[in-house]
Amino acid sequence: MSPGYHTIKYAERCAAKRERQAEESAKPSAKRRRLVLSSERATTQGATEALEGETYESGIYKSKKNTKYTELRMYIAIPRAA
Repeated sequence: MSPGYHTIKYAERCAAKRERQAEESAKPSAKRRRLVLSSERATTQGATEALEGETYESGIYKSKKNTKYTELRMYIAIPRAA
């Protein structure tokens, strides 16, 4: 079955939408907004980590210096299948 009229029409609409989005994202106002949102996320993440402590700190399990969690793993019992 060959692509029909509706498939071609849909592809053209998708291409037009993609071009509009590319033009919009290249504008200085969009770039400024991305920078503002990025800094807001960083601020929020920092505040959350400071408030909640080490529990939700980013990259906590990747840290080699953090021995509390490696010691804790020794005490966790792994359930066996019956």
